[in-house]
This record gives sequence, C-alpha cells and structure tokens, in this order.
Amino acid sequence: MTSLTHCLELDHRRLDAALLETKDLATQGAFTPALDRFRVVAAGLSRHIDAEETILFPALGSAAAGPVRVMCMEHVRLREHLEAIRAALAANSSAWAEETRAFEVLLEQHNAKEERVLYPLSNDVTRGRPDVTTLRAALETAIAVPAVEP
Repeated sequence: MTSLTHCLELDHRRLDAALLETKDLATQGAFTPALDRFRVVAAGLSRHIDAEETILFPALGSAAAGPVRVMCMEHVRLREHLEAIRAALAANSSAWAEETRAFEVLLEQHNAKEERVLYPLSNDVTRGRPDVTTLRAALETAIAVPAVEP
C-alpha cells in the first residue's frame, strides 16, 4: 500500500521535468513552445497546491499547524513566480531566466520541506485512519493530469 502522500511526491518529479523542458525551449529562444509547456507546469502546480490546501491540510487538523502555515505562505509566493514567468515568456523577454531561477530555488526548498517534514508527518497522522484510502484517492484525483492539458 502506498503512503497518503506518495502521489504528491511523484507529482513533484513530473512538474520538475516539465519545468526543465520549458527552460530548454526558452533557452533555445523558442518562446511560444516554451510558454505552451510552461502552461502545463503552471496548471499542474496549481492543481497540486489546491489539492494540498483543500484535501491534505484540512485532514491534518492542528497536528501540523506550523508546517501548514509555512507551506501556505510559500504557495502564495510560488503562484506569484508562476505569473511572472508566464508574463516574461509571453513577452519573449529574457526576464524569464531570472524569474525561473528564483522560482526554482523557492520550489526546491519548498518541496524538500514537504518531502522531509510535512509528508512524513501527514502519513503518520493519517496512518490507520478509516478515511485514509478516501483521502489518498481524493489527492490522486485532484492532481490527475487532464486528458487535454492547457
């Protein structure tokens, strides 16, 4: 049986790969395809954040109040970076590179905190709960890649 948060960790890897593809395209000056690929990153990260904030965090109750508060603050900053990168790519601006570097630093630190602190805590808090299977299914559904990405 996989842990409650296993799908979220896998989603981190998928989003990292899509961001790398975006960077490769933008580095080549292919801004339109880069923007198209970036839309996949932005939509996926938005689904991921929404799943954490609407499904995972409420399921933890007060057991993870401190880490959840930090994650929510970082989610706001990540969304701000997403918009700045999108705007730079849409404008064919070289500013995408600096914005992406800042985004990657924050995202790497954020994901590390989730994977080393919050997700293990989440798995401990929900272990043995009768609703853990339902929670896992809800997370998987919430982050699922739609048949047609934006």
